[in-house]
Amino acid sequence: MAIMNRLDSVHNLAKRKIRQLGLTPPINMEEVIHSLNIEIVEKRNQYGIEAYSELGDNLKIVINPEMTYYVQRRNFTLAHELGHIFIPWHNGDIKCNFEDNYVKVGGKRLLDTQELEANIFASDFLMPQEWLLSEIENNRDIPFDKLVELIARRANTSIMACFYALERVLPSGYSYFVKRDTSEWWSFFTSRNTYTVNWFSYNEDRMKFFQNLSIKKELFRIGPYEIVLYKMISCPSKMELCNEMERNGGSIETLIDSITGGYRHRILPFLDVVLEAVTNDKYIAFVFQDDDLIKSFYSEKSPLLRIYGAMGYEAIHEIVTLYGFDFQSIDLENSMVLLYISEKKFEMPRYTYTNPNILLRQICDYHGCDKRMLQSVNGVMAAANSAYGKEYSDEELYNWCKYKFIVDPYYEELVADRNFDKYIVNKIISMKLKRK
Repeated sequence: MAIMNRLDSVHNLAKRKIRQLGLTPPINMEEVIHSLNIEIVEKRNQYGIEAYSELGDNLKIVINPEMTYYVQRRNFTLAHELGHIFIPWHNGDIKCNFEDNYVKVGGKRLLDTQELEANIFASDFLMPQEWLLSEIENNRDIPFDKLVELIARRANTSIMACFYALERVLPSGYSYFVKRDTSEWWSFFTSRNTYTVNWFSYNEDRMKFFQNLSIKKELFRIGPYEIVLYKMISCPSKMELCNEMERNGGSIETLIDSITGGYRHRILPFLDVVLEAVTNDKYIAFVFQDDDLIKSFYSEKSPLLRIYGAMGYEAIHEIVTLYGFDFQSIDLENSMVLLYISEKKFEMPRYTYTNPNILLRQICDYHGCDKRMLQSVNGVMAAANSAYGKEYSDEELYNWCKYKFIVDPYYEELVADRNFDKYIVNKIISMKLKRK
C-alpha cells in the first residue's frame, strides 16, 4: 500500500473509531483502553522509551511512568499506542519514538511510517476534525502559538499532538517546523495545498526554501518546543483557478502573476496543483535553473513524456518552436524558468501503401546511415507496437512514434527527410495487419 494511501486509511480509521465509540473531546484514554479490555502495564523499560505495544494474542500497552507523568503527554502516548493496536498492518512488539518519525539506518535517516501513522491516529482520535474546525473558527483572532496551547488544553493532549492535528484543518498557507529541546531534528508540518511539490527532502533545506518564499515568518516557543512558522500565499480553489484562467484568456503567466502579486517564485510550493486545475489538455512542464532541470510535471499517458528535461531548456525550446507546439515560457526568479508545453496532436497523413522496410532502407542509404540506424528505427517502431499496438488507435500510435523521433537528436537527419513520415505511417499499417 502506498504511503499516502496508508495515511488516508489511518485518518479514516480514527474517524470511524471515534464515531463507533461515541467520543468527544476531552477524551480520557485510560478509560477508553480499559473499556476495550486492553491491559495497561506501568513499568520502566530497557529501551529508554515512553511506551511500547505488544500486538500478540493478549493486547498490552506497556507505559513508562517516569516519562509520562505529564497528564496530557500520557493521554497522547496512550492514544498513539492504541493506534498501533487498531491499525491492521502494524504487528509485533512496537517500540515507539514519539518525537521523531525517522530512524537511523546505516547513517541515514529513513521515514518510520508506523510511527508516523500512530502519531496521526492519536491526533485524529483525540481531536476529531469537526471539533477542531469549530475550535479554530471560534478562536480565529488569536495568535498561532496561543491557539495551539488552547486546543491542547481543551483536548487534554500534548502540544505535539496539536501540531499533527492542525496540519490537516488549517487553510492553505501555513507551514511550520517544530523541534524539541532534546532533539537535533526539525519536524515539518504543512496545511493542505501549501507544499505539494517536494522540492527538498531534508527539513533544513526546506526551511531555507520557505525563508525566500514566505510572506511572514514567526519564531516562538511552547514549553520544550521551538517553532518556526512560515505564512505563505494561499493556493486558490480549483474553481477559483479555472475562473481566473478563463478571465485572463488562458495565460498561465498572467494566472501566476494574479496569484502571487508578481512574486512568481511564490507559486513553486503548489505549482502542481495550479497546473492540474487549469489544464484541460495533456501537458508537460519543466522548471529549469540556468538550463539545469529542477522539476517536471506532466499528464499521464501522453506522448509528451518523450520530451525529457535532461535535454535542457534550449534544446526543448527549439523543438517545440520548430514543430509548432503551444507553449509558454515564464521567467520566475533566481534564473528559474517554467516551460509549459501543451500536447500537440499530429494529424496522421494518408499515403499509398509502400513496403516500409524498403522505404526505410532507401532513406538510410540516401543519408549514408549504417545498419545500426536502421535497426534502431525498427526497434522504436517494434517497441511502440508491443507496448501500445492493441491499446492505441493508428493516430495515437503515430503520435507516440512521431514524438519519439523528433525529440531525439540521433534521428534528426531522418526526421527531416520528407519520406520519413511516409515510412512511419506505412510501418504502422504493416504492424496492424500482422496483428490481425
